[in-house]
Amino acid sequence: MARPLARAETRAKTRALGIRYTVVVALCVRPGRFDPVACDGLREPLRAAACSARDDPRRFPAAPRAHMQLPRRTAPLNGTPMLRLLIADGNDRAARDRHVAATGRTSAESYAAVVRDLRPEISCHLVSPADADATLPATLADVDGMIFTGSTLRVSEGTPEVRRQLVLMRAALDAGLAIFGSCWGVQVAATVAGGRAAENPRGPEYGFARSITPTEEGRTHPLLAGRPATWDAPAIHADAVLQPPPGARVLAGNRILGIQAIEIRQGDGWFWGTQYHPELDLDEVAAMLRLCDTAIVAAGLAKDPETVAAYADEIAGLQTGEPAAVRRLAWRHGLGPEVLEADRRRREIGNFLTRLSTGED
Repeated sequence: MARPLARAETRAKTRALGIRYTVVVALCVRPGRFDPVACDGLREPLRAAACSARDDPRRFPAAPRAHMQLPRRTAPLNGTPMLRLLIADGNDRAARDRHVAATGRTSAESYAAVVRDLRPEISCHLVSPADADATLPATLADVDGMIFTGSTLRVSEGTPEVRRQLVLMRAALDAGLAIFGSCWGVQVAATVAGGRAAENPRGPEYGFARSITPTEEGRTHPLLAGRPATWDAPAIHADAVLQPPPGARVLAGNRILGIQAIEIRQGDGWFWGTQYHPELDLDEVAAMLRLCDTAIVAAGLAKDPETVAAYADEIAGLQTGEPAAVRRLAWRHGLGPEVLEADRRRREIGNFLTRLSTGED
């Protein structure tokens, strides 16, 4: 177990909302590393940071910062109340800028586009919790659910940008929210619930996670409803959840990673997540491959950046090419409808939104 070398406690008081609450951040390090799970002192500070139950158990915990005003719930034509979904972009400002330069939009914007496509009646509100000056809802009671995107950050680095997101995830779980996350989102949720995320010793997955197979529990779990006996999915990651939190349900895995899909319950909240990226279109996968070309070469998966670029061009062609060209590329890369068809590729997001809409937990 790592020895806690430092612990910082910050008490923030604000009268803007007529309340007082406390934010506590704990830091546990090995030399040059951050391991929140190894630090026994982290879990309770995160719990304390989540909220002050004396005031409002759903009050959002943060140092004083700007608060977004969410629109009042309205009733669409079918009479169903509009759901409000918070989409938390896991990247810091520099990574968001790189992502926009590569794909034309942030990770949160990509997720919002998918949600609008699947469930246009859901109102999406985008936030960047890595930023010290992030604008966040005044309380988590203002939202019905949350999505955590991917990120270039690493939980093990323990930067302020990482710690802010650990606190937000813990607060959301303790507030009883329904949460979905991919890649980084899974790692954050697992960490605050007592699991461990780190670099996968079996290696990274760049492009696609192959031959994902549900566990016995996963075969009947609603997150994976509609998935076949085995499937491929977009994936871009080196880190992963290596040890699930106590009580978590591992729902799927493959040869590279035993935890490709998971359910976590903590406090009154629940989290569904995938290490793979059901939100990514194939041209976005191609753009991410180009951004990661140095890491892909360093991992021994490609000879040089030019090889990565050529592969990325072919993956982009699966989205933009003529039907005959798409068939040839799909055959060459061994990709089937679970990757090629958007509705199938996004299956887990659709299943989460359905569960969110029904109000089941």
